[in-house]
Amino acid sequence: MGIAPGGADLLTGMALQSKGKETGRPPPAGGIAGQEISCTGTVEEFAGLMNQKAKDLGCESTYFVTPNGLDGSDENGTHSTTARDLALIMRYCISQSPCKEEFLEITRTKSYQFTDVEGSRNFSCNNHNAFLDMMDGALSGKTGFTADAGYCYVGALKDGDRTFIVALLACGWPNNKGYKWADTRKLMEYGIANYEYRNVWEDVKLPDIFVADGIEEGDPYKAQTEIPLCAKGKEELYVLLRQDESVEVKTENDDSLQAPVKAGEEAGTKLLLPMMMMLCVVMLMILLPAFMTF
Repeated sequence: MGIAPGGADLLTGMALQSKGKETGRPPPAGGIAGQEISCTGTVEEFAGLMNQKAKDLGCESTYFVTPNGLDGSDENGTHSTTARDLALIMRYCISQSPCKEEFLEITRTKSYQFTDVEGSRNFSCNNHNAFLDMMDGALSGKTGFTADAGYCYVGALKDGDRTFIVALLACGWPNNKGYKWADTRKLMEYGIANYEYRNVWEDVKLPDIFVADGIEEGDPYKAQTEIPLCAKGKEELYVLLRQDESVEVKTENDDSLQAPVKAGEEAGTKLLLPMMMMLCVVMLMILLPAFMTF
């Protein structure tokens, strides 16, 4: 079927009803996951773009072979991902991508009609995401199924200032199509009932750092120059935690710096690591004090 330039019909059909899976062709040119690209190459080339984007988003266990999500493999591996990586991709799509508004609009559309280029044939597709009508605050989601992966789903919900993402893989096979909806509701309700934002900022004692070939003002003959470090931040860092969860604070800083050193230069990181759950590591820059110059 002929698609008008721009590919809005095809993109919407793919998002709502997985139309176009049969073709095995890359999506049309345009904004894909917030990145303007021209998709005039091969399936393999487009899969390469997908893999690079996944890497940029921090996906550690994802390898794309097919652009349509169907099972596949090549000389480098098998088309695969994890629930964690799918959650990272969904977080990007709904909150970080420059095209997030367009993504939300398309994935929340209940039904869509369009024609071929000649206007001689009509097509319609319906949104298969039943979760949109299941819970207040449902934002977006995408269903999926393959013979190897079973029924899959990734969805997002916003409750006040909290956003929850659920990713389910192998959540039943034929005759168990509704498992994913029941499991999504249970997980979302658990998150809403048990997780609240807490300020996990902690002040830490930072060591002085040695500056090689540094000259201290007022004492140019001093054999060894050391300067203090300070952590940059607003002393507020809110993380979704359960009541019995906490974070561990660690610092990683250079053993020494080479002169010349400027005020505000990065010298390490401050890591806040959740003790009982997996969250993104939060890094705070450790900076040279603004009053210290060399």
